[in-house]
Amino acid sequence: AGCAIGALASVLGGLPTALIRGGTPAALVTRLGASTAIRLAAVVILGAVAFLSGWFPLVPLLLWIAISYVALLGVDVWYALRSQGTGKNVETR
Repeated sequence: AGCAIGALASVLGGLPTALIRGGTPAALVTRLGASTAIRLAAVVILGAVAFLSGWFPLVPLLLWIAISYVALLGVDVWYALRSQGTGKNVETR
């Protein structure tokens, strides 16, 4: 259940990035902030619902939510950067 919650939150958090493209740099920052807020809210709400259902013990549920959240965070950041075109033509010295 914890991994499913993390995965669903990741999908919900990616929706603003997937549905809205382009815009000014300020709009990009706002969109990424909204994605983060949606993802965090989804994890908190879905985690609370799962725990309050009484089907899952608290500690394992929180552990698996945290593991999946952190594992998918890298994927979310990669997707956001790639879909917005940032990171292209960057020189490293």
